[in-house]
Amino acid sequence: MAGQVNLWTVAVTRAKSQLITVGGHAFWQGQSGLPTLLAGRSVPLGADAGEHDKPVVTAASAAGFRQELADRLQQYLAWHGITDLEWLAVIDGHPVDLLFTAAGENTAVLIDSGPPPGGDPARHLRLTHARGDLLTGLPSGGSGAKACPVGRTVRVPAWRILAGEEALAPLFG
Repeated sequence: MAGQVNLWTVAVTRAKSQLITVGGHAFWQGQSGLPTLLAGRSVPLGADAGEHDKPVVTAASAAGFRQELADRLQQYLAWHGITDLEWLAVIDGHPVDLLFTAAGENTAVLIDSGPPPGGDPARHLRLTHARGDLLTGLPSGGSGAKACPVGRTVRVPAWRILAGEEALAPLFG
């Protein structure tokens, strides 16, 4: 494996930790100790099928789906006159899908595509609402949205975005 660069990048958040192995997955599996343990618990990106040929949600496919949802939501907001908007904003270290200014206040938008496979839906919902509660009052904006505190946070279930304007109106009306 001469000439191949093998790096580790670890992203850790309060809710979960995620290991991303960059480089040769097989190389790390051939090592001993912690590298082997971590490589054994990771899955190469782009894997098309998992156990018993079930589809695997990869980081690329999940990111593409979230991007499509954010695009549709941004289009809905633009149709309703919202032009001061930031994509993938970070509010005091907390990532949000969209941040926009309307009626003199910033609104943070969390797109909720549901719990991960095998995850507890009730826990997922509790954590999403708690995450939203943390954002209210924090300083935000300045890169699209106006610079002011977050006045409210809206959790938008993916099904509402896919259902269209009538399903979104109660959240933003």
